Amino acid sequence: MEPSMNDIDDFNGNESPEKKKTVSLVIISLVGIIAVLQIVKMWFDVTATP
Repeated sequence: MEPSMNDIDDFNGNESPEKKKTVSLVIISLVGIIAVLQIVKMWFDVTATP
C-alpha cells in the first residue's frame, strides 16, 4: 500500500533535525566542490594561455 502524502514526514515538515542537518551538509558540500572545480578550471585556463 502506498503511503499517503500526510504519512510522509518530509511532506508534513516533520523531518528530523538530523535529516535536515545531513541534507544541508550534502548541499553545502556539493556547492563547495563545484566552486573549487570552477576555480581550478579558471586557473588552468589563465595559466595555459601564453
